[in-house]
Amino acid sequence: MTDRTRLVDETLRQLPPVQAERFSRLLDGLSAMRRAVVAFSGGIDSAFLAVAAWLALGDQMLAVTIHSPVHIEEDDSAAATVAGHFGFPFRTVEHNDLESEHFTINPANRCYICKLARFHLLKEFAAEKGYPYLLEGSNADDLNDHRPGAKAVSELSVRSPLQEFGYTKDEIRQVSHLLGIPVWDRPPSPCLATRIPFGTPIRLADLQTVSHAEEHLRRAGYTHVRVRYQAPVARIEVQPEQVERLVRERESIVTAFKALGIRSILLDLEGYRSGKLSEEIGGQ
Repeated sequence: MTDRTRLVDETLRQLPPVQAERFSRLLDGLSAMRRAVVAFSGGIDSAFLAVAAWLALGDQMLAVTIHSPVHIEEDDSAAATVAGHFGFPFRTVEHNDLESEHFTINPANRCYICKLARFHLLKEFAAEKGYPYLLEGSNADDLNDHRPGAKAVSELSVRSPLQEFGYTKDEIRQVSHLLGIPVWDRPPSPCLATRIPFGTPIRLADLQTVSHAEEHLRRAGYTHVRVRYQAPVARIEVQPEQVERLVRERESIVTAFKALGIRSILLDLEGYRSGKLSEEIGGQ
């Protein structure tokens, strides 16, 4: 009995019947593909998909992470950690989104432009290496959200197995916990470009400012952090229950942010909420 087989059996024994059946069908569907590349961001959805593909396909799958200046460093390290934990095939591909003027002018369909370029790159990579399928980690909950990138998935015939088999974010986290995926409880981490308002040009310096500001808050113990930035003004979002704490610690935060070149620091009193920005500005 292989380690993969044992892990599948142990997981199935712990899952309720409906979830066990869904997991079995997911693995069967992936196994039928024979060979596949998984677009692996380091987030929980793509991590679960990568592990499931490995369980179904073994070394006939390949998880590929795109390294770009629009990502926080934690994304790359999370991807490497998961791949190392399970030992599945993994590699990183370089891609600079900032080299595209269509992207950096920051139009309302920026996410579509980004996904189209990235999936073109990964489709070509998969074809060159002899993988007939490219998979990505959208889930069933995403069908109810504003996801401009979904158009690129459809246009390039990229498969979304988690969505196809009805996996919600909560169920993905539950099964990922049982599988021992290190990032099972990792907060969502969209790219840094989402912190820049539509219509404001995306510059490397501003992305670096945002990255350093958010890292300062995370090191201070804040979770689900967002620093929305339109230079020289930053707006901080943290978990609602952490807002009062941030107000108490405002002096040290103001000092740290101003050292980064941020001149004005605002606090969103409502706090961070998943999907909030989609409601406010149409899917940013």
